Amino acid sequence: MSNLPKKSTKSELEEMSEKLSAMQDKHIRLIAEFDNYKKRTFKENRPNKICRREHSY
Repeated sequence: MSNLPKKSTKSELEEMSEKLSAMQDKHIRLIAEFDNYKKRTFKENRPNKICRREHSY
């Protein structure tokens, strides 16, 4: 048995290229969504921490 990949046709290559592009797009969007989540939660939690410090004295 050979571990060499089978020869692909042009349509198979185009299909794989489309899948790769879709996965890359999904990955980029997920990273952006997570970055927005981090910024949003930081902004939401920041005033609470300031208030706690003022009342702890």
